[in-house]
Amino acid sequence: MSLFHRIVHRTQRVPSPLFHVAAGNQLEQFPENFGPGDSLIELHLERNELRGSLPSDMFSEMLQLELVDLSNNDLFGALPDSLGLLSSTLDSVNLTGN
Repeated sequence: MSLFHRIVHRTQRVPSPLFHVAAGNQLEQFPENFGPGDSLIELHLERNELRGSLPSDMFSEMLQLELVDLSNNDLFGALPDSLGLLSSTLDSVNLTGN
């Protein structure tokens, strides 16, 4: 089991499940498969060691995503077009400290 999958904590949020990815786990690259897909509501990957640009299809299956926190990593480059597809659900994107 990958480090990423060991740090995913599943809790309940009414009415949808909430998958919370723990922050500060020294992840150095984005996993190929986020697993929860369209059930993911919050994505917390802040304070890791992620470097480079976001994968182009990173958000393509995260149709319920409301919050993205990728702060305090070493990310650069353009935001993926897949993030724009979430305009009806996305409330907060934190990219500070990159």
